[in-house]
Amino acid sequence: MKNFDWNRFRLTLCYDFATGRRQLLRNMMYMLLAYVFVFFVFHLFHPDVTDMLPPEQRGEAAQMRLSTIAEMVGALSTVMAGVFALVTVSGMFGGEQTKQGRIRMLMLPASNVEKFLSRWLLMAAVTLGGTVVAFPLADALHMLFCSLADQPVVAATPRVWSNVCHTVFSGYTDSHYPLLSTLASTLGWLSLHAFFLLGATLFRKHQFLLTASSLAILLSVFVSGANWLDHLSTDTAEQVSTNHLWGLLAYTAFRLLIVCVCCWLAYRLFCRWQVITRKFVNL
Repeated sequence: MKNFDWNRFRLTLCYDFATGRRQLLRNMMYMLLAYVFVFFVFHLFHPDVTDMLPPEQRGEAAQMRLSTIAEMVGALSTVMAGVFALVTVSGMFGGEQTKQGRIRMLMLPASNVEKFLSRWLLMAAVTLGGTVVAFPLADALHMLFCSLADQPVVAATPRVWSNVCHTVFSGYTDSHYPLLSTLASTLGWLSLHAFFLLGATLFRKHQFLLTASSLAILLSVFVSGANWLDHLSTDTAEQVSTNHLWGLLAYTAFRLLIVCVCCWLAYRLFCRWQVITRKFVNL
């Protein structure tokens, strides 16, 4: 059997989406409820007191209140979307925790590459459904509520998009090496995704908690190394710029190495899956 066949991969992808559609809808509903709850909480923390103001100031005060709520919801929802993405990739093989699930996965007439990529695409669909679809829908419900309550309508979706772009492309503000800094920042987020992908294949149960605990143990080492490379200093400005460049290159190469190693180990571990495994790890 060939390692990869487009027709077989298409059938595997259709099978995974057919069996995982309930999970997709359920996760979208959970995130929609979470976003609506966030809007509700911030409305409680910022009560409407415009009735206490003179009539000529009420419109501006109501607009500022809704803009503040949209800004705070946008910031918190960006963090929620990032955590949701990590939880989703950690549960990439959540259906294979039981012996029957692993048998079903191993007996599927497809190669390991096709199974792994198909499940990763399903995870990506769940992530996009829970963020790209659920939050604009929650924002639309919030704007409908504001419209029915005769309040100013302010959209929070542009704030989330702005926060995501600022987070992913934060390195572009580097005046010396904007493209390299942006690449390093993007690889930083990809390395985090790859690490949780490795945890999804390594741990049999409680994947997110065990992976997050492992990350907390290793994070101090990574941060110390990155700070050491980033805070090198010499006497002249030219030497500072040169050291900054080499430190940034080393950091980028290190993050790229983490992405490649974690993805490769995740796939190799997946290929070694057996029906009978240890209690907490798939070995």
